[in-house]
Formats: sequence, structure tokens, C-alpha cells
Amino acid sequence: MSLISTFLQNENIDKHSLSSFFYRIEPINFLNLIESISDFRNVLTFFNERKNFSFVAIDEVKTDVDVFTSSLNINTNVDENILEKFPQFVGYKKFNDNSKSNLWNDFADNKWYIPKFLIVRDNNDYYIIHNFRDNEYDENSFNYLISLSSKLIETSTTEIKVDDLSLTRDSKSWTSNVELALKRINENTLDKVVLARKIEIQLKSQFSLSFVINKLLNACDDCIVFSVKENNSIFWGATPEKLFSINKNILHTEALAGSIERSSDKTEDAFLGNQLLRDPKELNEQKKVLDYILSILENFSSDIKFNEIPFIKKLNTVQHLQTKITATINEKFDIFKFLEEIHPTPAVCGYPKDVSMKFILETENFDRGLYAGVIGWFNKFNVGEFYVGIRSALLKENKLNVFAGCGIVEGSIPEKEFQETEIKMKPILSVLSL
Repeated sequence: MSLISTFLQNENIDKHSLSSFFYRIEPINFLNLIESISDFRNVLTFFNERKNFSFVAIDEVKTDVDVFTSSLNINTNVDENILEKFPQFVGYKKFNDNSKSNLWNDFADNKWYIPKFLIVRDNNDYYIIHNFRDNEYDENSFNYLISLSSKLIETSTTEIKVDDLSLTRDSKSWTSNVELALKRINENTLDKVVLARKIEIQLKSQFSLSFVINKLLNACDDCIVFSVKENNSIFWGATPEKLFSINKNILHTEALAGSIERSSDKTEDAFLGNQLLRDPKELNEQKKVLDYILSILENFSSDIKFNEIPFIKKLNTVQHLQTKITATINEKFDIFKFLEEIHPTPAVCGYPKDVSMKFILETENFDRGLYAGVIGWFNKFNVGEFYVGIRSALLKENKLNVFAGCGIVEGSIPEKEFQETEIKMKPILSVLSL
């Protein structure tokens, strides 16, 4: 008799319950597994190296998530204190629901689901988790994943080669869009808008997700490295921007905006950071994000705390102004409602939200899709993490679409903002052999 069938014999299963079977495994290298699961239709990877927490979510359990989250009964073989640390729902939300092309047609507009399989690392604890309803478990796939966890599979070291990028760097349309935004700001119809660029890169060699993730993990140590595969498309990146995280009744979020480049010289790098802290334009942009987040939090929480003066958050190629915020959620708090209210923030959209969103949809000639959208996970115990999908790219039909944006406010200079987007594309372009 199998491990799962033995487990089910000891449980009283009903159709409204989720069975979540945990199987402890020896420590593994997640990168070694990623290429071996490329045949699965849906795969979401999430690496939070700062917390020593990573997971790979594979396929999905068909169910109504809205109903399931409100009355989720779980049959499991672990204690609740273990269960509450791990994802039960994973997913994503696009920047907006509008579609101008088929670029993002492999992805839903808003998708949160129970993964069929989870391979999880929490510090020194490693598990393979199989979620299923009724008796509909998949013994073959479960055993296959167990067998992979015990194999030594080498991570791809093949460089990803691309065609010439020279034709993608035209700044004329960008300048035109920024000047139009500045005109609207001068007319007081806009306060701030975040404009984005997209460049297209044709790949010459095969794309390796494990190679890309490995590169990003080594280069972006203070970011969440992620990927979302749906059918034949993969959205991936290394985002520095937390939308929010929640642990029981405590919510953490941040206002991240304002940018300046890094320098390899420590003295010059510190000078640049101090310059950012004194720049009225950048401080004004960051304060708009902070004020917006605080206004949303007032409806969902109390005891809101934040640092009055922003810190500098240093990344590999850029540094930002950051304000950390902590709040105690109230009884009316609902993850889906809060997510709908807070996203997109002025950090990736603008202010006022409706006006800036309309301007973006009318001005940008591409779909943002999951760029500046949301990637994350949560469970029934009000534990979860949600991040904004920036510093990212979409692979589709052997073509890479790389995205970057920046906030346009009074005083913005088109050429300077163009260079800022170039800097923000560096983490993605650095994994390619140009």
C-alpha cells in the first residue's frame, strides 16, 4: 500500500476538504530540478534567499478559490505549526485586464490557485507536498518528483545567446510619451505617471530557466527571484519591490520609489545615495507612493508605523528611496479585497490611479501583462508574501520581451528617465550573452 493511500485510510475525507500530504526529503538544489519539470504545463518558482525560503509550485488543483479560502478544511499528516508556514495558494495578477495583442494570452488576468505539487525549502527543512481533493491523488507524478529529488542533475551552464540589440534602443517614442505626460502634469490633470518601455530580443540559443535563475540569485541578493510558466510562455525576473507580506495579524509593506545609479567606488556610491536623499523631485515621487499606501491601509488596519525619513535601498545597479511600513490588520481584512485596493500603487502606475492608468493604456503601445503585476502566495492562516513583477521579462516563441519603467513627475527630463530605464534593464540583460 502506498504512503498516500495509507494516509487516506486514517482520514475522514469529504469533497469540501483539501488533502495536503507532506513528504520530507533530503536537502536538494532547486535549480537542478527545474529543467527536469519543464514538461509540466504550469510551474511557478519563488526564491526568497534572505529568508532561506523557496518553493516550486507545479500544476493546480481544480477548485473555486474564493469559496475554498473562506472554508478550507485540510486533511494533512503534519502539525498545524508546520502547515501554517507554507503556501496553500499561489498565483499572479496582471497590471491591468486590458489587452492590445496576444503577447500575454497564455496567462489569465488574475489567477490564484492551489498547486497540485509543492517542493519547498524552509531553512533546513525540505518537503514535497501533494495537494488533492477527494481521492484524486497522482501517485505517478508524486513518485517521479521524489525520484528527481534524490538524483544529481547538473544545472545548465550554457550561455543564452541573442541577436543584435541595436534596433531596439530608439528613444524617440519615449521622449514623445514623456513630453506628453509632462504636458498633462503641467495642466494639473496628472500628478505622476509611471511610463514603461519594452525591448524585444530574438534568442539564438535555447533558453534555460535554471541558468537564468542561478544568474539572478547570484547577482540580485536583495530581490525575490521568480518565474511563472503557463503553457509556452515564461515570465521571470528579480524584483526588489514588496507589495506586502502578512503574518497572522501583522502586515508589512513599503513605499519604494525614486532612483539613482550605483557606483563601484564606495565614496561616489555614498555621494549618489546622499544626493538621492536630498533631491526634491525624487523625494516628492516617493512621498506620493507613501501617502497612497497609508490611505489604503487606513481602511484595513490600525496601529500603522513607518519611518518618517526614507532609507536608501541599494541594489546591484540602482538605489531607491524606501519607507518600511508595519500595520495591525482589522477584522474586516480580506486578502483579495486588499490586493485589489492597493495594486497598482503609484510606484508602478501613478497618481491619481484612474487618470494615470488611462494615460498608460492610451500611450504605451504594448501590454504590460504581468510586468508591474503581482506574484505571490498565501494560506488560510493569513500568512503570505506578494511582490511587484518589475525587473522582469517575458519569454514567448524564443523571443524575449524585457520591460522597465520610471516615474514621471514635474521636473522629469526625458533623456535622464530613458537612462534610468536602461539601468533597470541591466539585471535582466546581464544574464544574456550579448
